[in-house]
Amino acid sequence: MVVAVVSELNPFHNGHAAIFRFAKNLAFSQDGSPFASQDGAPFASPDAGNAVLAVMSGNYCQRGEPALLDKWTRARVAINCGADAVVEIPSVYSQQSAQFFAGAAIDIICKSGIVDAVVFGSETGDLTVLENAATVKLSSFGSENFRLSQKNASSYPRAIEASLGTALSPNDILAVEYLCSLKRRNSHVRPVAFKRIGETDHNSITVPDGAIASAAFIRNTVSRYPSTACQEFDSLQKYMPEFAFKSLKTAIENGTTVASINSYSSLIIGKIRELGESGVEKLPFAGGGLASKIYDECCRTSDVETVIRNCTGKAFTSSRIRRILLSVLTSAEASIFTENDYLANVPYIRLLAVRNGGNPPRDKAFLTALNRGSAVPVIAGNIPKTFETDFSATCASLLKKEILATDLYVLGFRSAGSAAAHKEFTTPLIKG
Repeated sequence: MVVAVVSELNPFHNGHAAIFRFAKNLAFSQDGSPFASQDGAPFASPDAGNAVLAVMSGNYCQRGEPALLDKWTRARVAINCGADAVVEIPSVYSQQSAQFFAGAAIDIICKSGIVDAVVFGSETGDLTVLENAATVKLSSFGSENFRLSQKNASSYPRAIEASLGTALSPNDILAVEYLCSLKRRNSHVRPVAFKRIGETDHNSITVPDGAIASAAFIRNTVSRYPSTACQEFDSLQKYMPEFAFKSLKTAIENGTTVASINSYSSLIIGKIRELGESGVEKLPFAGGGLASKIYDECCRTSDVETVIRNCTGKAFTSSRIRRILLSVLTSAEASIFTENDYLANVPYIRLLAVRNGGNPPRDKAFLTALNRGSAVPVIAGNIPKTFETDFSATCASLLKKEILATDLYVLGFRSAGSAAAHKEFTTPLIKG
């Protein structure tokens, strides 16, 4: 059985290892209910259990931030820490709000033609509760009550909560969107909710068993202490698999980490000034007077965090501001997204990494299955330089955006010598 796991892996930690282990051991009882071991026991062997397909964000993440580590580094970590293969969610979608991020992830999963089940993290871990919320959302979306909730709420998530009549934590909101996307497609892929380990606060450390910390805690530690000699940084290794920690440490030593969206302050603000107010209005979800406010703030300062702080208020969340600003790096356009149709259309599947070895070779078997099952072209590794003639216009357009998004992403590296362009053309399929 092939089990997909949707995650950003930003960066990979013991919580991710746990969900991969859960997916590897997942099985279904005769009544269709899932069961799996969550006791943290290691795999019986590298070939035991299901094939785990990680569906991972590209170089930009869903809360409106660049990834701490580039997508190839995170993909290599994933296949060395439990995944059998990694496919990317294109940056145009991976940096968007929950409904579009989830829509793209599920679109890729369904189009692959090989996935039997999808596992996603959830604060509740109760699929029945989440399924009921998804059903209510689908029946109420577009109704007058929902429009009123959205008008009165401070954000889309709060509008969803008002419509459902219950509060939802961040990963539960994502879980509901995954379920909505599966229902819209009448997909045969079976959803499974994995209860998150630890607290829901993304800014705090959680250590129920001395080994779990949030990805946000790890990122914050790295941003405060870039020196690998720092005792607090070295303490992170108890929260991460050994390979993941060593990869993070190497990236810091090489200067190939991105601290935050502020690493692109000059680039983003320069592009906003170039676009002008009318150009900003064409960015996703910059309506309602927000384009004017963002443009005005970018004309007053060269600091992105100042722009975000001054534009954030009851009507506009900081995450929404971040996503709009990040859109100038990913070339996202409002025309790609329609609020009344969340059925994202990802026109290709991009395989970043695959675990090799075995007899017959696992990597070849996986590629063969994916090429046979996929409803869209499969790109294994680097984008061919002839992509504009090799693929449809829709596919080529999205690939062109991904190429530029990566060329701009590397400009945020701490080491200027590591910021060479054209990595999308030169980075091969990772095998490990």
